[in-house]
Amino acid sequence: MKKRLFFLPLLLVSTALSACGSSSDPYAPKDPGDGYVDALPESLNDGVFLQAFDWTFNQIKDNLGAIKDAGFKGVQTSPVQTPKSGGAVWYFFYQPVSFTIAEKSPLGTKQELIDLCTEADKYGIDIVVDVVFNHMATTGGKDSQGLAIVDPEVGQYEPEIYNHQDLYFHHSPNGSVTQFYSGLPDLNTGNEYVQERALSFLKECIDAGVDGFRFDAAKHIETPEDVNTPSDFWPNTLGVAKEYYKEKFNGKELFAYGEILNDLDGGRKNLSSYTKYMKVTDNGYIGNVTAGTSSDASKIVSAQYTKNTTPENLVTWVESHDTYIEEKSSHSTEKKLAKNWAVVASRKDTVPMFFARCDDKQTIGKIFSYDFENDLFGAANRFHNRFVGAEEFLSSDGNVFVNERTSATDGGALLVNVRASQGLKVSVKLPHLSDGYYFDQITNRQFEVKNHKATVYFHETGVAVLTRSNNSHRPTITNENRSCTFMNDFKTKITVTNAETAYYKINDEQPVNFSKSVTVNVNKSMTLTVYAENGNLNVTRIYNYNKIEIIPGYFNIINLNPSYISDYELYLWTWTGSQSTYSHDYTWNSEKGILLISNAERWTGFLMAIFAKGTTVSGNTWKNPIKQSGDIDPQDGFYDASTF
Repeated sequence: MKKRLFFLPLLLVSTALSACGSSSDPYAPKDPGDGYVDALPESLNDGVFLQAFDWTFNQIKDNLGAIKDAGFKGVQTSPVQTPKSGGAVWYFFYQPVSFTIAEKSPLGTKQELIDLCTEADKYGIDIVVDVVFNHMATTGGKDSQGLAIVDPEVGQYEPEIYNHQDLYFHHSPNGSVTQFYSGLPDLNTGNEYVQERALSFLKECIDAGVDGFRFDAAKHIETPEDVNTPSDFWPNTLGVAKEYYKEKFNGKELFAYGEILNDLDGGRKNLSSYTKYMKVTDNGYIGNVTAGTSSDASKIVSAQYTKNTTPENLVTWVESHDTYIEEKSSHSTEKKLAKNWAVVASRKDTVPMFFARCDDKQTIGKIFSYDFENDLFGAANRFHNRFVGAEEFLSSDGNVFVNERTSATDGGALLVNVRASQGLKVSVKLPHLSDGYYFDQITNRQFEVKNHKATVYFHETGVAVLTRSNNSHRPTITNENRSCTFMNDFKTKITVTNAETAYYKINDEQPVNFSKSVTVNVNKSMTLTVYAENGNLNVTRIYNYNKIEIIPGYFNIINLNPSYISDYELYLWTWTGSQSTYSHDYTWNSEKGILLISNAERWTGFLMAIFAKGTTVSGNTWKNPIKQSGDIDPQDGFYDASTF
């Protein structure tokens, strides 16, 4: 719920002007602001959410404070179903082998997902999980009809489905968009048993505390209205799950959206057959927006959503994991990303998704970018949250895109200067804003709107977010070394700004007060909590450090399940340049439970894989491992196999 403390009457504004008139900075505050307190909306349907792609459940949990402060109402995880080969690479999460939450995967355990959901509730944040119902895992091979072969691992978790593939998969290589999926075994989602398993999974997630779902490849699953191959999959799964969630959580609405890239295809046009059950993605809008972000502000104003439905049915984005991975050579700069996100986040009724960028290897369990914390994006998020339900007025003035949001009691504007390189100080028409003083939520400068015009000094990105709130005293916390697993002791410097009081606490020890900055010794496994407060604004950050004990002189693989040595055949797949081979070149230290590798630095990289006991791998390729790890860098000195 949004809170408003007061608006200053005109008389007080005049007094403040007089008192501060001697300031040499023409943009120095002449008004203390309206006292508005930022808050997340009650429903994710009114909010903004973060796609925490490849983050572990614990990494999301550790960052909930920062996520909330940045204005995100929800967080989307990678798929939580049991992934192919243990989830060795990111796309194996999109090849599930079960209709259950994985008891253990590189994302974490089922209990850790439950703990994440419980903790997220304390912050008012909803957890959304990615779901794959259209298809299951493949071996990578094709049958005589050219159809993808179902991975035998499916049989370990879903024996009924694996043993009766004639019933539970589609078998026509010429099937329609809802009856065939290129390269992967397409589930017969019209089948009653498949629907039962899908619903069981949704209920399991809801019981774990999950608040929403993203449905991968949703357009490839038919609706009751499909003219060629209709089925009742969505009402029998998502429809029932919504009622289950509502009853379990006292009338709260389950959040759901489906991936529908571009058109519905297959000659289908009726998008309402999906939107009656879920929101849908609009991946085309940002393309229409970017046609104007470096050339003409009027093009941004005229940019249209590409789905034939109302905005409240849409999830929009600047980037998703698919677009980011596919466009490695053309990633947007921070300035361009800030402009594009500002436009998307400012819009009325849609639910924008912000992608937390991954590294080039899509490393699972590695937070590559903390850009989501940047006020370039947070200011736009909080603008979105503040003006839920407010009217929207789009316009352009020269090189500036303007989105004014107004209600009976409030008003603000988000501006994008598409040619900021030509000058940051710009006079802008604001035809719907009341006269008075407004603060830019990025630079904290104050501007006067007079006769529906203001001279605005933009941030270097060309973005300004104007409201009546003075947030220049918002406290911040930075840490030189965030959560990590380490071998050698180190120090980390904590810095706070705009803090009247600040402290840090190690585990359950007594808090230690400090001002401005402090250096903390990280010499053991510990949870470091840092708190900063200024007036009624406060922030908390949590960092987890895990110290490991290793055996010197070797590459150490720690926390490896001993059964992988005793009950399976474990191989290393090693490579140097373009040459690769398998290897048993390791020693198992049973006393400490550590796999030791001598001279691992001779390799460029390697990974581990397990096979059935007695399997012999020959040549320079292998097929169908039971499970394999992601790529391991020999220079790291150790690898934590706790989620392998």
